[in-house]
Amino acid sequence: MSHTLLRKTEAGVLCVRQHLRRLGLLEDSAQRAELLERLDAATPGVWAVELSADGVVLEPRPPSRLFDGISLRACASPLAAGLGPIPKPHPLQSPYTELRRPGVVALLYGDDRELWESCSSSVLGFDGEQLFAVPNSYSRVWSTAEWELVEALGLARRPIVPEQHALLLVNALGCVVPTQPHPFPGYWRERVEAVFSASVCLSI
Repeated sequence: MSHTLLRKTEAGVLCVRQHLRRLGLLEDSAQRAELLERLDAATPGVWAVELSADGVVLEPRPPSRLFDGISLRACASPLAAGLGPIPKPHPLQSPYTELRRPGVVALLYGDDRELWESCSSSVLGFDGEQLFAVPNSYSRVWSTAEWELVEALGLARRPIVPEQHALLLVNALGCVVPTQPHPFPGYWRERVEAVFSASVCLSI
């Protein structure tokens, strides 16, 4: 069974091509056609999508729990080292559930104290000039938002150090700037949001 969580706006589904990629539906198929037809008819909002032998299931979900100014805390990742990107876990089987707290995001680290992701999003870093993503070898959930931004903006991949870099939290529902010691520049956020807006218009 394949699973993804997506956001539909009035213009369409954010990162739609990356969601099809996650679900294994980049190629034409009856299931792909069914999904796109169901999404076209869906109202704007957040939707969980599951693919199974029985077909496509769409279920509404509440809005993102992330918001600008959300607090951060440090936690050990529930994943083992060396996995690289993993498929998105189903909510009923997610190792991240116990790490989530209202109004707080857990930054998840490996044993080497390198930042891998957060409990609810990918993490991008800003070094004063450039935006970048974590190395692809790091254990974390395969993120539609991260890959959309890496491909669209040509982002480099290197370790993120929260004590040195400003952070941006990104997932399929959008992006937020958490509370942190380093200011995140508005023009980079605008670029990120422009990529998300353009991602609903991809020829699929």
